[in-house]
Amino acid sequence: QQYPTRLLTMRTKSGHLILGEKMKKIHQEPISIENQVKNLIDLGLLVEDKTYAKKILGRISYYRLIKAYSITLKKDGRYISGTSFEDIVSLYKFDRELRQLIFETIE
Repeated sequence: QQYPTRLLTMRTKSGHLILGEKMKKIHQEPISIENQVKNLIDLGLLVEDKTYAKKILGRISYYRLIKAYSITLKKDGRYISGTSFEDIVSLYKFDRELRQLIFETIE
């Protein structure tokens, strides 16, 4: 089968999908939960209970939780002063409960 010679790229949640002579997916290497917590702290997020943060990140994907719910909580690539990990988890839980109510209503 012939593939196009021109490369076509598309941004995905986990990296880039490149179409061309060969189709391959490029993604970021996974990092440990310990390093995920460290990265969040380095970006200015308040993490009062690291054990709790690790437990949550072990159950909910970093990208599902952090990337989806912290977009409005950042300015210039850093978290707005006073933003906590618990704030992000609260947004996630609220969204999950709202989704469940909506789905129950429309079924």
